[in-house]
Amino acid sequence: SDESSLLTYAEIEDAKEIDGSSVEEMSFWDGPSDAGYDVGRKKDVSVLSVVGDMGAFVRMLALRILRRESFDRQKQVVRDTLAGYPGWGKLRIDETGMGIQLVEDLAKLYGKRVEGIWFTREKKTEMALGLKSLFEERRIKIINDRILIAHLLAIKRKATDSGLTFDADRTAETGHGDCFWSLALACLGHTRGRKAIIRRGCVI
Repeated sequence: SDESSLLTYAEIEDAKEIDGSSVEEMSFWDGPSDAGYDVGRKKDVSVLSVVGDMGAFVRMLALRILRRESFDRQKQVVRDTLAGYPGWGKLRIDETGMGIQLVEDLAKLYGKRVEGIWFTREKKTEMALGLKSLFEERRIKIINDRILIAHLLAIKRKATDSGLTFDADRTAETGHGDCFWSLALACLGHTRGRKAIIRRGCVI
């Protein structure tokens, strides 16, 4: 097939935390952590993910899903959530389009700890394959949340004339795979520089 889910059911099942089927936040963690924020406003949700560096693996600590919230409210949620994780190092934000203003505003508060990421085709490929590698190698634990899992499964591997792309078809249930991209942003520091070989539409 020219189109298939990037992550498999088995990979996601292996990564799910056992406790809690719909929790928003795991237990308090004051060690090193990073966050990723995928920006939406009207069509898509905004999603904040926080992950902790546990040494051998990465654990998802927090998931915040915001629907049609004002940008002032979004900034407040980001500030309140990060305040609970004193060891956080980087907040990576999708600055494509409407995200530019949020990057500028939050950079005034946190300085170089805020990193804007332009969602080019090449950057999305890097993030998608990097997150895929964490699942394949069983180096990630995620919150057992049905919305998150639906978004993770929504990202498809699509063959085009110019090569592979990784994206989701926008639906009422899964948006545009926003939780996936938020988690990928949060994990970018753990996946940068990792290489993947692409052959005939498959990631090896």
